[in-house]
Amino acid sequence: MKYSNTVKLVREGNYAAEVPVRLVEDDTDWSPYLSLEDAKKLDSVRKALKQGDLGAAEKLARIFELTELNAPSATYLLFREAILERKQVTCKYQGYFREVCPIIIGHTRGQERVLAFQFGGKSASPLPPEGEWKCLDLSKVENAEIREGPWHEGGRHTSTQRCVRHVDVDVNVHVHRVDHIADESAA
Repeated sequence: MKYSNTVKLVREGNYAAEVPVRLVEDDTDWSPYLSLEDAKKLDSVRKALKQGDLGAAEKLARIFELTELNAPSATYLLFREAILERKQVTCKYQGYFREVCPIIIGHTRGQERVLAFQFGGKSASPLPPEGEWKCLDLSKVENAEIREGPWHEGGRHTSTQRCVRHVDVDVNVHVHRVDHIADESAA
Protein backbone atom coordinates (compact mmCIF):
# COMPACT_ATOMS: atom_id res chain seq x y z
CA MET A 1 0.00 0.00 0.00
CA LYS A 2 1.05 3.56 -0.73
CA TYR A 3 -0.22 6.73 0.87
CA SER A 4 -0.26 10.25 -0.51
CA ASN A 5 -1.35 13.47 1.13
CA THR A 6 -3.82 15.71 -0.67
CA VAL A 7 -6.52 18.29 0.00
CA LYS A 8 -10.24 17.82 -0.62
CA LEU A 9 -12.55 20.81 -1.00
CA VAL A 10 -15.88 21.03 0.79
CA ARG A 11 -18.40 23.79 0.13
CA GLU A 12 -21.48 24.69 2.15
CA GLY A 13 -23.32 27.98 1.64
CA ASN A 14 -20.90 30.89 1.68
CA TYR A 15 -18.03 28.82 3.05
CA ALA A 16 -15.45 26.51 1.55
CA ALA A 17 -12.93 24.34 3.35
CA GLU A 18 -9.62 22.76 2.39
CA VAL A 19 -9.51 19.47 4.27
CA PRO A 20 -6.15 17.65 4.44
CA VAL A 21 -6.58 13.90 3.81
CA ARG A 22 -4.49 10.88 2.84
CA LEU A 23 -5.26 8.79 -0.20
CA VAL A 24 -4.68 5.07 0.08
CA GLU A 25 -3.39 3.36 -3.05
CA ASP A 26 -3.32 -0.40 -3.47
CA ASP A 27 -3.86 -3.03 -6.16
CA THR A 28 -7.66 -3.13 -5.86
CA ASP A 29 -10.20 -1.61 -8.22
CA TRP A 30 -11.22 0.80 -5.43
CA SER A 31 -7.84 2.54 -5.38
CA PRO A 32 -7.17 5.32 -4.59
CA TYR A 33 -9.58 5.78 -1.68
CA LEU A 34 -9.93 7.60 1.64
CA SER A 35 -9.63 5.95 5.00
CA LEU A 36 -12.85 5.76 7.03
CA GLU A 37 -11.34 8.32 9.43
CA ASP A 38 -10.74 10.85 6.62
CA ALA A 39 -14.21 10.26 5.15
CA LYS A 40 -15.69 11.03 8.58
CA LYS A 41 -13.49 14.14 8.79
CA LEU A 42 -14.94 15.42 5.48
CA ASP A 43 -18.47 14.78 6.77
CA SER A 44 -17.70 16.57 10.06
CA VAL A 45 -16.39 19.64 8.25
CA ARG A 46 -19.42 19.70 5.93
CA LYS A 47 -21.80 19.38 8.89
CA ALA A 48 -19.99 22.12 10.88
CA LEU A 49 -20.12 24.51 7.92
CA LYS A 50 -23.80 23.75 7.35
CA GLN A 51 -24.52 24.55 11.03
CA GLY A 52 -22.37 27.69 10.93
CA ASP A 53 -19.94 26.27 13.50
CA LEU A 54 -16.75 27.72 12.02
CA GLY A 55 -14.76 26.98 15.17
CA ALA A 56 -15.38 23.25 14.84
CA ALA A 57 -14.64 23.34 11.10
CA GLU A 58 -11.39 25.27 11.65
CA LYS A 59 -10.09 22.51 13.90
CA LEU A 60 -10.12 20.13 10.92
CA ALA A 61 -9.69 22.35 7.87
CA ARG A 62 -8.68 25.70 6.46
CA ILE A 63 -11.88 27.76 6.06
CA PHE A 64 -12.66 30.39 3.42
CA GLU A 65 -15.59 32.77 3.25
CA LEU A 66 -16.92 33.09 -0.30
CA THR A 67 -17.94 36.60 -1.21
CA GLU A 68 -18.98 38.17 -4.47
CA LEU A 69 -16.69 41.03 -5.34
CA ASN A 70 -18.21 43.86 -7.30
CA ALA A 71 -16.26 46.38 -9.34
CA PRO A 72 -14.06 48.40 -6.97
CA SER A 73 -15.17 51.88 -5.94
CA ALA A 74 -13.24 55.01 -6.93
CA THR A 75 -12.09 55.31 -3.29
CA TYR A 76 -10.80 51.72 -3.36
CA LEU A 77 -8.85 52.38 -6.57
CA LEU A 78 -7.36 55.58 -5.10
CA PHE A 79 -6.18 53.83 -1.91
CA ARG A 80 -4.84 50.90 -3.98
CA GLU A 81 -2.83 53.31 -6.15
CA ALA A 82 -1.48 55.03 -3.02
CA ILE A 83 -0.24 51.69 -1.67
CA LEU A 84 1.44 50.71 -4.92
CA GLU A 85 3.14 54.12 -5.20
CA ARG A 86 3.76 54.48 -1.44
CA LYS A 87 1.98 57.80 -1.20
CA GLN A 88 0.01 59.43 1.57
CA VAL A 89 -3.77 59.82 1.54
CA THR A 90 -5.77 62.60 3.13
CA CYS A 91 -9.46 62.03 3.76
CA LYS A 92 -12.41 62.59 6.03
CA TYR A 93 -13.48 59.53 8.06
CA GLN A 94 -16.15 59.48 10.74
CA GLY A 95 -16.22 63.28 10.65
CA TYR A 96 -12.46 63.75 11.19
CA PHE A 97 -9.75 64.89 8.77
CA ARG A 98 -7.07 62.20 8.64
CA GLU A 99 -3.61 61.80 7.14
CA VAL A 100 -2.74 58.16 6.52
CA CYS A 101 -0.43 55.80 4.70
CA PRO A 102 -2.47 52.81 3.52
CA ILE A 103 -0.71 49.48 4.09
CA ILE A 104 -3.15 46.68 3.19
CA ILE A 105 -6.31 46.80 1.06
CA GLY A 106 -8.94 44.21 0.26
CA HIS A 107 -12.29 42.94 1.54
CA THR A 108 -13.90 41.66 4.71
CA ARG A 109 -17.42 40.22 4.47
CA GLY A 110 -17.81 41.85 1.07
CA GLN A 111 -16.86 45.32 2.35
CA GLU A 112 -13.91 47.26 0.94
CA ARG A 113 -11.40 47.86 3.72
CA VAL A 114 -7.95 49.27 4.24
CA LEU A 115 -5.49 48.95 7.10
CA ALA A 116 -3.71 52.28 7.31
CA PHE A 117 -1.22 53.99 9.56
CA GLN A 118 -2.63 57.35 10.67
CA PHE A 119 0.20 59.77 11.34
CA GLY A 120 -1.69 63.07 11.29
CA GLY A 121 -5.06 64.70 11.52
CA LYS A 122 -7.70 63.90 14.15
CA SER A 123 -9.75 60.96 15.37
CA ALA A 124 -12.38 60.28 18.03
CA SER A 125 -9.62 59.74 20.62
CA PRO A 126 -6.39 61.75 20.75
CA LEU A 127 -3.86 60.58 18.17
CA PRO A 128 -0.59 59.49 19.84
CA PRO A 129 2.44 61.53 18.69
CA GLU A 130 3.90 58.43 16.99
CA GLY A 131 0.59 57.76 15.15
CA GLU A 132 -1.55 54.61 15.23
CA TRP A 133 -3.05 51.83 13.12
CA LYS A 134 -6.58 52.32 11.78
CA CYS A 135 -8.99 49.99 10.01
CA LEU A 136 -11.07 52.00 7.55
CA ASP A 137 -14.33 50.93 5.94
CA LEU A 138 -13.87 52.57 2.54
CA SER A 139 -17.61 53.14 2.06
CA LYS A 140 -17.36 55.69 4.90
CA VAL A 141 -14.32 57.56 3.53
CA GLU A 142 -14.99 61.00 2.06
CA ASN A 143 -12.87 63.43 0.03
CA ALA A 144 -9.89 61.09 -0.34
CA GLU A 145 -6.84 62.50 -2.12
CA ILE A 146 -3.35 61.16 -2.79
CA ARG A 147 -0.44 63.41 -1.91
CA GLU A 148 3.34 63.33 -1.85
CA GLY A 149 5.14 63.10 1.48
CA PRO A 150 7.22 60.83 3.67
CA TRP A 151 6.00 57.26 4.10
CA HIS A 152 4.88 56.25 7.60
CA GLU A 153 4.37 52.66 8.77
CA GLY A 154 4.58 52.87 12.52
CA GLY A 155 6.40 50.43 14.72
CA ARG A 156 6.64 46.71 14.46
CA HIS A 157 3.43 44.71 14.19
CA THR A 158 2.66 43.04 17.51
CA SER A 159 -0.25 40.94 16.28
CA THR A 160 -1.80 39.60 13.09
CA GLN A 161 -3.98 42.16 11.37
CA ARG A 162 -7.70 41.33 11.32
CA CYS A 163 -8.91 44.36 9.39
CA VAL A 164 -8.64 42.93 5.87
CA ARG A 165 -9.58 39.28 5.55
CA HIS A 166 -9.15 38.93 1.76
CA VAL A 167 -6.00 40.87 0.87
CA ASP A 168 -5.68 42.43 -2.58
CA VAL A 169 -2.49 44.48 -2.07
CA ASP A 170 -0.11 44.56 0.89
CA VAL A 171 2.67 47.18 0.79
CA ASN A 172 4.93 44.75 2.65
CA VAL A 173 4.60 42.13 -0.10
CA HIS A 174 3.74 43.95 -3.31
CA VAL A 175 5.85 47.10 -2.93
CA HIS A 176 8.74 46.50 -0.49
CA ARG A 177 9.65 43.18 -2.11
CA VAL A 178 9.79 44.81 -5.56
CA ASP A 179 11.89 47.70 -4.18
CA HIS A 180 14.26 45.23 -2.50
CA ILE A 181 14.71 43.23 -5.71
CA ALA A 182 15.33 46.43 -7.69
CA ASP A 183 17.93 47.58 -5.13
CA GLU A 184 19.76 44.22 -5.37
CA SER A 185 19.83 44.27 -9.17
CA ALA A 186 21.25 47.81 -9.19
CA ALA A 187 24.17 46.73 -6.97
